[in-house]
Amino acid sequence: MFFTLPIILVFALAVVLLLAVLLIRGIFAKAADRKKLERLTEFLSIASHHLRTPMTLIKWTLTEFLEGNYGKLSDDQKRLFHDLVRRNEQLIRFVHSLLDVTRVEAGRVELHFDRVVVAPLLEETVFKLQALAKDYHVSLTGVIPGNLPRIVIDPEAIARVLENIIENAIIYNKKGGAVEIKAEARDGSIVIIVRDTGIGISKEEIVRIGEKFFRTQDAKKQVAEGTGLGVFSAREILKMHYGDLAIESEEGEGTTMTITLPIKSPHENIVFQKERDDIDVIPRNVPVADIKKEQPTPRGNMTVLLIDDDPVMRELLAQRFASEHIVMATAEDGEKGIIKAEEVRPDLILLNMLLPGRDGFSVLGELKKNSDLAPIPVVVLSNLAQREEVQKGLSMGAELYLVKTSYTPAQIVDEVKKVFLLHKK
Repeated sequence: MFFTLPIILVFALAVVLLLAVLLIRGIFAKAADRKKLERLTEFLSIASHHLRTPMTLIKWTLTEFLEGNYGKLSDDQKRLFHDLVRRNEQLIRFVHSLLDVTRVEAGRVELHFDRVVVAPLLEETVFKLQALAKDYHVSLTGVIPGNLPRIVIDPEAIARVLENIIENAIIYNKKGGAVEIKAEARDGSIVIIVRDTGIGISKEEIVRIGEKFFRTQDAKKQVAEGTGLGVFSAREILKMHYGDLAIESEEGEGTTMTITLPIKSPHENIVFQKERDDIDVIPRNVPVADIKKEQPTPRGNMTVLLIDDDPVMRELLAQRFASEHIVMATAEDGEKGIIKAEEVRPDLILLNMLLPGRDGFSVLGELKKNSDLAPIPVVVLSNLAQREEVQKGLSMGAELYLVKTSYTPAQIVDEVKKVFLLHKK
């Protein structure tokens, strides 16, 4: 029975997303009832959180089983669970694509520009997508010079563009195929080339790539699921950066996507962050574990307080932390969380932002106002994932903002240990 539950949940989520796509199609077809589109954007923003919560539970549960924390699995069970993890990740990507395109259409994409070193951003994206490439039996490599000049971009928006393009190159590849990413400075631009050995695109269809909801016939045969929104949203975001996306392809021979971003951006005058010569600007959502790889990990003598209203998430994380000899205290709402923090005085607090009664932002503010609790590092662990919410959490004093759907329990423990060690110095 337990093994069928994730399958049922994934199917139910897929039906919800299909209905959302059909709804969006209808509104786009009617052109331009702006108010309807804005209402739809609000609806999808709210719905995305409610979709992310069960998707997170599915992901966490399946990965814990795959890691052997609930007993040994047979080879057939492992294959089933790996496939479910992959399909769950597809749903997560669909949610992001739906949100991206509706925000673009509603004119509600708010970019936050920074002067950014491109190499770490590219390396992090390639690192994140290695697991997906492995699932599709595709090799993923990057040739990324470390001396590329800084450019003015919204790093999170460009990261989503890169993820969309590279994900497509992996998913629509051939078994045993390859995806290669190259980057260089050329003619006043940063040029990022994503080349794959996949199914390619016919001459008749390539002119339509980037239209909303358009998918080639071969793409539909290769992967039934898909929204046809990724390239559209990527191209629109690049336009906002005065960049471009060029596509070359031959049917059956693979596709090359070329992203260009200006080194001297018209957005230079709105960059307010001071540039420090000795620090490369890395997006704040890059995991601490990947920035501080050389750090050892603590064993024992550490207490973490988790403030989260979902009992299954609390149980999964408590078991994972216990396996690392880390004590975990829990609280199911904000008020109890503050009381528990005063009682336990944990070494670190993991805080969900959507809580019953008092929300996580209010709790974070209260913790940082309390002279006894303020020194305790807080790591946000939430499915509130909009840029404004992430920035708000960090500006209020959170050390790190982790989006639940992007991490497994084991990875969350790694991030927490790194923050703990940084504060012990």
